Amino acid sequence: MANEVQMHAAAPFASTAVQQLEQLEAMFHAIRSELESDCYAYQLANLGQEIASGYAAMMGRIAQMEVHHV
Repeated sequence: MANEVQMHAAAPFASTAVQQLEQLEAMFHAIRSELESDCYAYQLANLGQEIASGYAAMMGRIAQMEVHHV
């Protein structure tokens, strides 16, 4: 928690982007959980979740670099 507060104070844009991407990832997970695994919509939700997860991880690394740079 303290790490997140420090990250938000030093890199507010990146940490806000991380939060938004994590919420997007959770939304895709919720959509996916309501679908049959063999349908096209499930595959799209799965793809969306994977992409959001990747971007969230990347932005998290960027935010950490900004915190250590400041």
